Amino acid sequence: MWTSKHTDAAEAIKTAITDSPVLPYYDVNEEVTIECDSSEAGLGATVLQDGQPVSFASRALTPTEQRYAHIEKECLAIVYACQKFNQYILGRNVVTIHSDHKPLETIFKKTLITAPKRLQRMLLQLQKYNLLVMYKPGKRMYIADMLSRAVLPKSKIYMTTIIMFFPLN
Repeated sequence: MWTSKHTDAAEAIKTAITDSPVLPYYDVNEEVTIECDSSEAGLGATVLQDGQPVSFASRALTPTEQRYAHIEKECLAIVYACQKFNQYILGRNVVTIHSDHKPLETIFKKTLITAPKRLQRMLLQLQKYNLLVMYKPGKRMYIADMLSRAVLPKSKIYMTTIIMFFPLN
């Protein structure tokens, strides 16, 4: 039974989602920072402006990607974030990337040929962006860390979609 109590709750959720503290509008004049993280199960990233999240993204790792080395997963998170947020960062002078993997900071400063082969392929995909990769401790990257750990396997996403559109009685 749907009562006025349920209608009020739905309206409160709509108001909370659309209020300004949730997601501000993207401003082309402000600096863009992307926080990326990987876990054993997934990748997570968020676009930040003035410390406020503008957009979120996450995805599960494929079985092959789950067997990557940790540094490769972290670099893959950066590639995923740049591809996902391409409309925000393409053509910008500098985009700051925060990663909780310190060695990536050094790899991005060196020449492409010095990186291992798999990282070279990933770095080639990032050539069109002007990235400044900086280390940030994982305990200070709350959003990206949560997004990388809270991914749904594809089968669960599919089942959730079915239930949302075709509720079972």
